[in-house]
Amino acid sequence: PVMDRALFHVDNCYRWPNFRSMGAPCKTSQPPHTAFRGFGGPQGLVVAEHIMDHLAVACDISGDRLSTLQGIRPRLAHI
Repeated sequence: PVMDRALFHVDNCYRWPNFRSMGAPCKTSQPPHTAFRGFGGPQGLVVAEHIMDHLAVACDISGDRLSTLQGIRPRLAHI
């Protein structure tokens, strides 16, 4: 369930016409170190913001400008 939720939120509020994400849950010997409040959602959102930061640097524009250009507009919302 956590992986599903993270993948559901990985696009954040941006338009990604050619974006595919896949997740692979891994077994560990460590107990969870979180309270599970976001249940995977925040981790997915962080992925999108990390990608946007890299794209802004590569395009030599500010991250805020790129977010404004790439954000979902109400008439284009896919939800």
